[in-house]
Amino acid sequence: MSDNDRVSKKNKEGLIDTNSDIKRLKKDQTGSEDEIDDRQLAAAMGVAQQSKRKRGGNKETVKRKQHENKKAELFHTFYEGIPAEFELKVTTQPPSVHDIQQLILWILNPEESTPRWVFVRNKGLVSHVNVICLNSFCLKYFDRYAKEEMPFLTSLRKQLVNTRMITHSKKMQKNSFMKEFFVCEERKKQRPQQQQAPAGSTAEAMQMLQKSQPSGGGFQQCRREPVEIPQSAASESYPKVLKHVASTEDLDEHGFSRNPAIFSFKRTIDRTPEHIDEKLFCIDCEMCLTSKGHELTRVCLIDWSGKKIIDELVVPENPIVDYLTKFSGITAEALKGVKTTLADIQHILINKYIAKDTVLIGHSLENDLAALQLFHDNICDTTVLFPHHQGLPYKASLRYLSTRYLGRQIQNSGNNGHDPQEDATAALDLVKLKICKGDTFGHPSKGKSTSMLRKIEGNCLAIDIPDNVKEIPSFKSKTDVIPVASDLDAVKKSCKAIRSGRYPFTFTHLHSLEDVLEACDWDEEQEDSETIIAVLRRFDEYLKTLYEAAPDHSAFIILSGQRNGIPQFSDVDDEDPVSSYQQHEDIQKAWNVNRNGIAILTVKPPK
Repeated sequence: MSDNDRVSKKNKEGLIDTNSDIKRLKKDQTGSEDEIDDRQLAAAMGVAQQSKRKRGGNKETVKRKQHENKKAELFHTFYEGIPAEFELKVTTQPPSVHDIQQLILWILNPEESTPRWVFVRNKGLVSHVNVICLNSFCLKYFDRYAKEEMPFLTSLRKQLVNTRMITHSKKMQKNSFMKEFFVCEERKKQRPQQQQAPAGSTAEAMQMLQKSQPSGGGFQQCRREPVEIPQSAASESYPKVLKHVASTEDLDEHGFSRNPAIFSFKRTIDRTPEHIDEKLFCIDCEMCLTSKGHELTRVCLIDWSGKKIIDELVVPENPIVDYLTKFSGITAEALKGVKTTLADIQHILINKYIAKDTVLIGHSLENDLAALQLFHDNICDTTVLFPHHQGLPYKASLRYLSTRYLGRQIQNSGNNGHDPQEDATAALDLVKLKICKGDTFGHPSKGKSTSMLRKIEGNCLAIDIPDNVKEIPSFKSKTDVIPVASDLDAVKKSCKAIRSGRYPFTFTHLHSLEDVLEACDWDEEQEDSETIIAVLRRFDEYLKTLYEAAPDHSAFIILSGQRNGIPQFSDVDDEDPVSSYQQHEDIQKAWNVNRNGIAILTVKPPK
């Protein structure tokens, strides 16, 4: 066998790459490019194999590349003879309105990222997406009436998804669904990747050194050095802190006024001569688990300068089940001989330190106030000032905030528990830093808002009532917006547009059910089931008409829209505790019911 034959065979086996490599290896072994014997050739090939393994990277890199190749093959493979269809994935949470938005963009724009909760097989066949929104059609109406009164909708139920109806449920503003559905963030421009330096070179060492160093800025930056906290007098800072007091919506959203123990809570009172002049305090409490739940076992109060005012152990009213020493630092020995009760602490705080106009600072104060069984409105909470980048119900921990923004490590006592004065000081310093840096400090960086319609390649069509048409943000996109007076008019114009084939995306908003519910003042007891059934039957006919007008391989996404008319927590009269508690319970129940919507996904198969 000649050398060339051996080289060709080795190339097929993937050991070496080209004849030039052989020449280079010959030169390395013998100092010349002349022919060498089989033993020298084998040695040279061994060096080539070793060099190639080094250049190829470790096993993790190889596995990652194989996974990426399989993923690319999965999402770009065309399955001949199989129509386009939705395939739902198993997820821990139901998709939100933004997830539906991402799905639409992914279908119509190849540059968008793939949604994690659904996959479209043979996506390349889908050229049109038609969204029909049935306003106020929540899940309870679907379960109650769809099977008997909506046969066409039921026939599409193969791809049924429970989806949250409104992501901004805290304000429950009219048309908030429209804003959530059409507005998205512009994708940030990615920085060009630095070219990888050759393995073993000085340049590669420098790149690795640069990656190990902390970056120069950005929200993800964790500070390495302690931050100097600006100091100021409490009287000068009080007006500035007032600007950061949580709003009523923030308090409701963070659970300050929805505690089951509402009947035993006490309220702070107007300022009296007995109150000290200080109006800024930071508080932190520790709790133990008793037979009745979490109860107060320690309270620490500091003033604006960080001076400790109160640091008291409190004996719970009920037997302790778990001291939670790992967090509270409380032990059975620590509570021996303690006679201070919750009532004693309440009396001191209400009558001497915390008046109605006092601003109370802390971290997740809804838990501290629940343990203290106090109602107080002037709250400056670090979980509100420094929100989690994923939004509620997620909250950044105080330890995380202190490390990131203060450059200070706290809660490092292991199983000995937290130091309430240390926690209170960290929360206080975070507020001081917020005042110094400005309102945007501590908020996750967000991209500029843009319209979803702008990201879709081609013309778009939106059909809705005149009031909602104004809420559809186009941001100079190629969008035709048609106001209509009725659902019948909307369906007729939508069918005409779909048949024309001009629009890869159409949005049709139907409101008949909302009009019926609004006529009975959104009261379930006054709802006329016969009228609702008649409306739902018309809905079913409208959906069938739109479906039949669409070309083959058109995607249909049927959404339940927003239900208006639900009262807000700010409407509750807190003066009557019994009535207030019942109203809160009713509103919370209404929110939970009406946020559960549906999304029916289907692709019209070819005839």
